[in-house]
Amino acid sequence: MKIGILTLSLHTNYGGILQAYALKTVLEKMGHDVWLIDTKLNQVSFPRKIWRLTKETIAYLKGDVPMINAKKLRDRAYLNYTKPFIDQNIPKITKTFTSIEDLKKVTEKYNFEAFVVGSDQIWNAKYYKHIEAAFFSFLKGKEVIKIAYAPSFGADVWKYNEEQTRNCKELIKEFDAVSVREDVGIDFCKSHLDAQATMVLDPTMLLRTEDYLKLLPDSSTRKNKGLFLYVLDVSKEKKELIDAVAEKKNLVPYQLDIIDGYESCPLEWRTNAKVEDWIRSFHDAEFVITDSFHGTVFSIIFNKPFYVLLNYNRGAVRFKSILNIFNLSDRIITSKEELTKEKLEKKIDWEAVNKTLTVNQKHSMSFLKENLIDQ
Repeated sequence: MKIGILTLSLHTNYGGILQAYALKTVLEKMGHDVWLIDTKLNQVSFPRKIWRLTKETIAYLKGDVPMINAKKLRDRAYLNYTKPFIDQNIPKITKTFTSIEDLKKVTEKYNFEAFVVGSDQIWNAKYYKHIEAAFFSFLKGKEVIKIAYAPSFGADVWKYNEEQTRNCKELIKEFDAVSVREDVGIDFCKSHLDAQATMVLDPTMLLRTEDYLKLLPDSSTRKNKGLFLYVLDVSKEKKELIDAVAEKKNLVPYQLDIIDGYESCPLEWRTNAKVEDWIRSFHDAEFVITDSFHGTVFSIIFNKPFYVLLNYNRGAVRFKSILNIFNLSDRIITSKEELTKEKLEKKIDWEAVNKTLTVNQKHSMSFLKENLIDQ
């Protein structure tokens, strides 16, 4: 079956790239012909362009960010460190659709028999402005299979406005099956969209450790041992926590090679590391500290002891949900005072974690197999 996957645009986010890679790989192993649908619908409005330019100008005048270099920084990270991985490992990507009207022609252009929306925060209106498109508004009334695999709303409160809620409630009626990544998503679907959903794993957790190790041979990063840091939003409090853990565990912190002097820019733009280097950093680590959802997920995949610094800016509910599945909620730390001897010495029961992973993998794979059958 020819399947089109709709997810967030692939750029410099390691987790976003790897969830797309994992889902297409799993579906290909099932025998499907899988493509990613590339959309650039979130065009910046003129007022927002003025606002952003003003903000960047102020930052430039204050000396916070070299304004002219900010976009170059982002594009450099993409071209040098993530695009090569995408080109090599996710080669089947459609032409870029820039409007809903153009997107309506996707079935005719590519003859897709089924569409999958997910994973990542594709159902978060903050990240996907044309939220109705994430519920296949461009396929309304068309006789094709439509399923949702592990999309995330990215919040613990309902964020859609009345019009978005009304439209998405109608659109989701045409879905053949709905699954979500977090337990709060089940409640949202039931309470606001009048739809039944089941919870499944993030696609990255459907692949085995060995599947990721196969991607590493060309990685140039030297092998590190110690405390791997993958912290997206740095703060004074987080730095103090990291220093305290490093000292108490007698581990040397290390992180991906990062360009200094651009602290106002997202971490993803400032890294000098390939996707393969990011994966290897988890493989080589003795311990991990992260405030990233996928940083948490890959710590679990590679069975690395870890602490999570809750990232409220990016949706704390995402962390709580995945940690609850594996009975690992105690891996969250919020202050130095929590670093008691008991907490520092407590080990993760990886045998129990891996058994839970296997059970959830079977459930998640069954969801895909049962709902992507040739009709």
